[in-house]
Amino acid sequence: MSVYTASFYFVTFETASILWPSILDCLLDENLTSAISAVCKSLTVLASKKRNELGLDFTTDYGSLLKVTTPQSLLARLLVVIGRPHEDRDRGLHVLKFMKAVAPAIHKGPVSVWDKEIPTLIQYLESFDSTDWDQKQWENKVTDFVTETLAHIDREDWIVTYGKALLSQFNLYSNSPDDKYVLLINLGLVIRKVANKTFLNEALDTIFLNVNHSNPTERLGCALAVGLCGSSFADLVLVKLENVAKDFKKNAGLFGFIREFTGDSDHEKLKATIILCYGHITINTPIQQISPRIETPILRCVANLYSSSKDPNVKQSMLETIKLIADAVYSGQHKKQCLDELRSRSELLGLMRTILKSETSHPLTSNIRSLALNASASLVYPLYNALRFSHELVLCSPYIEI
Repeated sequence: MSVYTASFYFVTFETASILWPSILDCLLDENLTSAISAVCKSLTVLASKKRNELGLDFTTDYGSLLKVTTPQSLLARLLVVIGRPHEDRDRGLHVLKFMKAVAPAIHKGPVSVWDKEIPTLIQYLESFDSTDWDQKQWENKVTDFVTETLAHIDREDWIVTYGKALLSQFNLYSNSPDDKYVLLINLGLVIRKVANKTFLNEALDTIFLNVNHSNPTERLGCALAVGLCGSSFADLVLVKLENVAKDFKKNAGLFGFIREFTGDSDHEKLKATIILCYGHITINTPIQQISPRIETPILRCVANLYSSSKDPNVKQSMLETIKLIADAVYSGQHKKQCLDELRSRSELLGLMRTILKSETSHPLTSNIRSLALNASASLVYPLYNALRFSHELVLCSPYIEI
């Protein structure tokens, strides 16, 4: 890092203007990901000078670049790496400072938003240290920032190109599940914003091909992205998930052959991902729209995938999804938006009992028991039923640790 840092500062003060294109291209060099802070420090000096001189007329010639060939590709990289701001010596601070300076050269639409919001984000980062950091709260702030940015761009063709830039950058994060998680969330926000069904299908295909379904972080990122897609295209996404599951079944023999010789069970983890996607679609889609689809196809598909697997990841995803579905139905009932009961409630509660009874007194290697209890709590409604059922759960599970 010290070599990179020294080199980039030398460039900044000696031959900055001449080498601006080369430094900018470094942002999309996978080998320099760990030097993004140093790169952005140099770029901020250059961009600030240009911004002060040219104001909103500040542009850059993307045609002269080898890697950052469009403003969308630059934006895609920057909005992903701010998602984990403490990597690479607090890269979030340096990336945000560069973004504020370079804003007009990316798109003039969100300049006023960035001028207002980026200092607030920087102040937030500077007010925390590693001991009291809340990553989830930061993710929510970045999600709001990305959403507002897309709203101010408000050109579907530009946003679709930005989405395609995100799809093309999966390779930059092949060894970084946390960054890939952020990329997936950003993709979900793009798909939710646009009405391009061709892009939706292309994006979902690319997502499922590039996610490591054995990695819990990437699995969750995929489910969250698909859930965001479902909030605008529920029926199309539900059909896509069924097709993904059918394609898996068609290739089951091949997958079994591979597992026999390699021990690879990624296709079982794919089931876990698909099941989790159903939960996040349900919780993200307006309840009036998704309610008629909960029993069929959602719960039907979840049951089919769960019953055909003994993988604990599949069981965990099933329990998480049942909770999400129950929460969505309860929320609709509470807000008088959905008067339909969950018809499979009794059957699902029976499944929860069975799972809890199967737990032994041996130390658990997963969080199955807590997930089952959480799902049960969401299924039993109103409160007096919850209290009664909780008593039954205690009786049927010999060791429940508090």
